Amino acid sequence: MKEIDKIYCQAAIRAVLRANLSMCESTIYELLQPSESGKKDTLGLDIIPEIMIGDEVRDFDPRILFLTEETGKRQSLLSHHQKSSTSIVFVCDPTDRSSFLKKFLRSFGEKEEKLKFKEVVSRKKTMEKWKSLCGGGPVSIAGATSAITGIKEGKPLFSVILNYITQDMVVASEAGIKIFSIKNWPLEDYRRITFNQIVNESNEINFSQERKWNYSDYQTYLTFLGKSGYKENFENSKIFLPEFMSEEKLIYNQPGGPSRILYLSSLYDETKTGFILANGEKIVEWIHWLPFLAVKQSGKSILKMYEISYDRPYTKEGILMAVSPIYSIFSHNEQGDSFLKLSKLEDFPNPTRYRATLLVTFPGNDWVSQRMQRSLFREIKFKF
Repeated sequence: MKEIDKIYCQAAIRAVLRANLSMCESTIYELLQPSESGKKDTLGLDIIPEIMIGDEVRDFDPRILFLTEETGKRQSLLSHHQKSSTSIVFVCDPTDRSSFLKKFLRSFGEKEEKLKFKEVVSRKKTMEKWKSLCGGGPVSIAGATSAITGIKEGKPLFSVILNYITQDMVVASEAGIKIFSIKNWPLEDYRRITFNQIVNESNEINFSQERKWNYSDYQTYLTFLGKSGYKENFENSKIFLPEFMSEEKLIYNQPGGPSRILYLSSLYDETKTGFILANGEKIVEWIHWLPFLAVKQSGKSILKMYEISYDRPYTKEGILMAVSPIYSIFSHNEQGDSFLKLSKLEDFPNPTRYRATLLVTFPGNDWVSQRMQRSLFREIKFKF
């Protein structure tokens, strides 16, 4: 991994840590207060991390194009890329699973609203309470998160995903997929945490585990069906039979965006997951999966992604939920490797509203592979 790319990743790490610091020092009351700017349902738990991440990124390098749902509409992707062929883009989801975080914090009641968030997450029963209220399996995957992914010259460089509840940070890059605990780090020492330290002193998350499954196990999955439009997109794609809406196949229908990729890893041992699906969701939900596609473990690729398109795709807020290759931001070079043509998003009032239907599985899932290839869906491949 080039030194300059490590420095960019270090900047992203510091940005999510700065957001976490502000979250930890905020009270439950502050985190649940409506914001005076942004969307009408934006709360402190949404806007505080976004402000802190944006400040850190701009302090590091104001030339970085920083995209979130709130800031995306004020940026120009095309002019940014015309300035420099090596320009980097940070795509950020400051608070994912915010609706569950709101539910969790409200469960404490008025008597405890002055508690700071750091006091909440340090309680012994926090994990048990989160899992009971919010579901989704182990809190290491299903907790509320903050995520940043760096894209350079159309290729994903890294993803940094910080779990606000467990206080773990996952970093996916050319150096591997690492999980690093910040739970026992004094908040004032966050700036001492380095990229090299995370790589050298943390545990590797294993995706290439042996799987001796029944054929039906490869058909189990997670996707988001929690709001209007998503069920329609799933059904209209006609990739899956109606029986795939059953609990036997669908493990969970409100998984987080950035952390969903971890359901395919050794962190998830509650049941078997054959694949995950981005069900017509916004780019800020699934772009964080892309660096994972480029990682190899034991010399082999660990994940495969397919882009799903179909005739007469469903729309949400006027945006197509599944796009054909001609409209897609995914392009391929002569060697068959993928890259992101972000300039295609220039005409979007807010580039972060771009949607796609994407399926991720592991190479040994023959049930998915033959189904995707039979439908002529493109495989998305990235290399570092």
